[in-house]
Amino acid sequence: GINAEYGNNTGSNQLARLHEAAGSGGGTPGITASDPERVHLNTVLMLEQQILVSENLESLVECRLWLSSLVRYITLQQDENRLQILLQRLVSSPAEKIFGEDKIELMKSLLKIVATNVNCQRFYSDFKQQIDWQNPDDNKIYLLEYLR
Repeated sequence: GINAEYGNNTGSNQLARLHEAAGSGGGTPGITASDPERVHLNTVLMLEQQILVSENLESLVECRLWLSSLVRYITLQQDENRLQILLQRLVSSPAEKIFGEDKIELMKSLLKIVATNVNCQRFYSDFKQQIDWQNPDDNKIYLLEYLR
């Protein structure tokens, strides 16, 4: 399922790459405000680590909290590449539940976060459309209500 997929593919491998790219040796020593890319990478690394720790502790509520925090952070930072990869992985997952929540509902809540940044509206529109296609029953209900 997505939990293992997120942990294995996005988690440990990506964490290792981010850690290596950030050049930190196990923490955040040496990071200064004058190195925004390093701060950004280490912040993403910390948020992803929290997701993995929560998953290992089987705390699905915390997994969703940290996932929302990660989406909020990368949206705020306008990290379009990372946002695209994360949302695409979630929306294309065959799992119906992600971290114990219905995938469609989780994506809707994450997209509300993305919608808060005007510069990320394209992602909101693209992924909202994908969700609508995956959940045609909601569209039928809306269409029926509209036609009344």
